[in-house]
Amino acid sequence: MPPTAVGTNGDRWSFTVDVTKPDGTHQTLGPITSDPVGNGYTSFTPDSTGNYTFVTTVAAHKITGGDPNGFVPNWGPSSTGYAFVNDTFVSATSDPVTLVVQTESVAQWQSAPLPTNYWDRPISGENREWWTISGNWVESRGYNGASEGYYYKGGGYNPYSTGPTSAHIVWAQPMPGEFGGIMGGDVSQDGGAGSYYTGMSYEQAFPPPLILNGRLYFNDPPGAAPYYGCYCYDLRTGQQIWYQNYTISNGEIYNYISPNQFGGIPYLWSLGSTYKMYDAVTGNWILSFVNAQTGTVAYSDSDGSMLVYITGGTGTNRWFAMWNSSLAIWAAMPNLWSGNNYWLWRPPTGSASLNWSLGIQWNITEPAVTGSPSIQKVDSDVVLCQAKFAQNDGTSIAQDVAYSAKNGMLLWGPINRTAVVMDASVLTGMSDGVYVEYIGETFSFIAYSATNGTQLWGPTQVSPAVGAFAE
Repeated sequence: MPPTAVGTNGDRWSFTVDVTKPDGTHQTLGPITSDPVGNGYTSFTPDSTGNYTFVTTVAAHKITGGDPNGFVPNWGPSSTGYAFVNDTFVSATSDPVTLVVQTESVAQWQSAPLPTNYWDRPISGENREWWTISGNWVESRGYNGASEGYYYKGGGYNPYSTGPTSAHIVWAQPMPGEFGGIMGGDVSQDGGAGSYYTGMSYEQAFPPPLILNGRLYFNDPPGAAPYYGCYCYDLRTGQQIWYQNYTISNGEIYNYISPNQFGGIPYLWSLGSTYKMYDAVTGNWILSFVNAQTGTVAYSDSDGSMLVYITGGTGTNRWFAMWNSSLAIWAAMPNLWSGNNYWLWRPPTGSASLNWSLGIQWNITEPAVTGSPSIQKVDSDVVLCQAKFAQNDGTSIAQDVAYSAKNGMLLWGPINRTAVVMDASVLTGMSDGVYVEYIGETFSFIAYSATNGTQLWGPTQVSPAVGAFAE
């Protein structure tokens, strides 16, 4: 590798590839500039069948140091064998490599069939196709929460998991900190015949919950904060794995890919005025961001980073911003010379007061609108905001406006339309370029385009048996 390569700086090799085609003609690929560890690649598409021979030649290179940060190597032949600055690496040529291009297809990697019987985790890395049945649950409001829109009024849908085809109990455990059944004894009002409170009214069990790699995470006791702690259970066996004296709100699997590291790293988060990140395997605290703001959580469709979309301000001073968890952590890492930027993901553990604002990926000024739109739904492309306000004649107006989830730019709107009675409708979800409004007054749905805000169909009524007034 180039002896002065340091992260994105330092010397690089340059090389070309000579291709001898079946008819004896030559084609040169490159020049190609290497990466810091001396590798490089290019693509080549054959135009006929037969033998193709490849020879690589690395150009001569004088070592310069080449680091704008002032790093100069102090290596010499007497100690490490590396070169001094101004030493020259002479040109080198590889042995020829011949490949055969044929019309018959080469057998591809055999796909691993999906299981037809019992299976558990961890899933072998060779069973790549099993990703379609092994989804996680990293948000409390359904699959990926608001980021995918696969939920309605507290329900949820995970397109990457398969449930059982028959009702059965795998295991049963008492809820930590909860009694059940008849109270018994001489208890006032009902003489002891009443049951212990189940929390089913408003303090429902398993907040949030989260599921990562077959582990169930939830806070206890259920209900309004403060909770007493967070539990981690094996979802297959019901065995408690760990307990920690904090609470969680979100999960994250950061898929970091570089020449030095490759794979997902699971985390738990507690969001509020301070963002706290925990190791999902052990439950141990890792780091905290202070002076934070809360918003609508989504997830990057490229690397799984947790994204928080936030709006604020009033009138012509309204703003719209996105916070990125991986950006914030990269910014909080020690400087280049510590080794943490050599394609290595190493969050600074034990840091309690990191600068939250360093994670703001973009912040734009919103166009002036009549109402004060709040974020309703987020998918990988669109952030949908809506405001409802009454006019002087008493009619209610629903105002929709959409922004790019990538950079915050205005996509369309605001679009005003006559709304039903205030708070009598709810946006139920957004996916595949469509968002849907449910009107509890009439048990009906209306669909709109997330691309331009126009109405696509509806109102379409459903049976009152499956409808309810919006809460």
